[in-house]
Amino acid sequence: MSTDIHSEMIKAVSGAHRDAQEKVKKARQATRLAIRARRKVSVLVEKSKRLHLQDLNGFLGDVLAPDQIKDYLFLSAVASKRKDALADKSQLQRMGLLTRQPARKPRVTPPPSLMRSSAKAAGMIKKTVEKLGGVYVPKGQADTVAHVLKPLAEIYLAMDRQAKAESK
Repeated sequence: MSTDIHSEMIKAVSGAHRDAQEKVKKARQATRLAIRARRKVSVLVEKSKRLHLQDLNGFLGDVLAPDQIKDYLFLSAVASKRKDALADKSQLQRMGLLTRQPARKPRVTPPPSLMRSSAKAAGMIKKTVEKLGGVYVPKGQADTVAHVLKPLAEIYLAMDRQAKAESK
């Protein structure tokens, strides 16, 4: 009985695989035909552009939307450079064979903040001090480090004075 189940499973997988292969073959053929048809239209739109350079959208406006005209002109421009449209995502999208993903919203970065910047700087300095095993500056570099840290110290003193004045 277990042999029957295994042989049935093999038949099912084999049949489904053959079916999938046939559908992929037909889909590729249909895709190639669609690409040829779109490229033919792109050539015609390009020729129309030469005849109606000033108002191509007006001339083709009854049959194509402005975005479609733009897509066909793009296809015409890249057809000679990139022959294999099946491997070119942008061509497939412009032909309507692949859907275009909506543009991602740009990540909004918050405006600069003295609080965030000072916390980040303090964290970095603290990590460095911990890695070094304490506040240790190699000989001859103490003046340079002090000079670099001076603006931070001045900001700290100014804010400390402001905080004391506000608390009075």
